[in-house]
Amino acid sequence: MGIELDELLSELNSRLTALDLSKYSRSRSEGTTLITQTIEDVAKRHLLEYDREVFVGARRMDGKRGLCDFALITPDGKKIVIEIDSSNKKWSLTKLIEAHHLGNDAIWIRWNYPIKLDVPDCIHVIDLTCKKPPC
Repeated sequence: MGIELDELLSELNSRLTALDLSKYSRSRSEGTTLITQTIEDVAKRHLLEYDREVFVGARRMDGKRGLCDFALITPDGKKIVIEIDSSNKKWSLTKLIEAHHLGNDAIWIRWNYPIKLDVPDCIHVIDLTCKKPPC
């Protein structure tokens, strides 16, 4: 595969926790952009292809397609689906669970507001909401 999932998770976690996202709590799009750039840098460093805004098979009741922020593509064609959120979005979790059911690894990168949803073990979480005490 080139890079193992645990290694990728560790590097993403290390690089993302090093970011100072505190100044972006009011401008969430800028914080998300910084996280996005970091994910792209890690993907390029490991020669992983990636797609942005990837349909994962989930649809809402209104027919809206479930798009996740990233799909990193390993050399063997396996996808690692990533969703970035600054708040608790059940819809994001639903999309990641669907991606997992389709055989993909799923990563939820959370920042800004603490996680208040039950996240199943099949979803890997990089929690940037608790970088400093108290949490």
